[in-house]
Amino acid sequence: ISAPANIVAAATPADGATATFSATATDLVAGTVPVTASPTSGSTFALGTTTVGLTATPSRNNASSASFTVKVQDTTAPAIAASSNLTAEATSAAGAVVTFPLPAATDAVSTPDVTAGPASGSTFALGSTIVTVTARDAANNTRTSTFTVTVKDTTAPALTLPAAQTLEATSAAGATATFAATATDAVSPVTLAYSAASGSTFALGTTSVSVTAKDAANNTASGSFSILVRD
Repeated sequence: ISAPANIVAAATPADGATATFSATATDLVAGTVPVTASPTSGSTFALGTTTVGLTATPSRNNASSASFTVKVQDTTAPAIAASSNLTAEATSAAGAVVTFPLPAATDAVSTPDVTAGPASGSTFALGSTIVTVTARDAANNTRTSTFTVTVKDTTAPALTLPAAQTLEATSAAGATATFAATATDAVSPVTLAYSAASGSTFALGTTSVSVTAKDAANNTASGSFSILVRD
């Protein structure tokens, strides 16, 4: 019997792969002799290695046999659906907690396991972070894809202005006024800028004092209050 070489096939459905082959046999007396195979050519072979038995029986019943193997393996990585990039607003100096669904993954042979790093629900720092998604099938074939999570601070500080003041002039130049605005920000420290500094001398009449609060991301909030100096 002339047996085919061992066959290695890639699994396509979950139940394995179809393999086709042919074997021949000759007899000194009978010439060409039919060969039977078990499993037969065209059968679906399960994942793993299967031995195919070959038998040739001439008319005189002096049968001969041979064998070869069909090895079916899963060498194809899963397919992963694309993920969209995400943008989130920072909620603290640490960044923001970002959640996202894992993309779907498909495989012809087994159900892939899908993971992401950093994982959904992690705290992502200010700036851009690349998330790597990995799909792994039962044969440890893997495919990866990536998307970007960008955390930004676009929220202006919360500014609290001083109350308006009415002061009595203490000289011809007017009166000295002291005041302080406050500002808070969830992400970064805030600097305050005044159009007139606290402790300045304000002339007779009404002066509007502008206040600007700026955070580290250059988000600003502004407002004004008045100081009335009278005699």
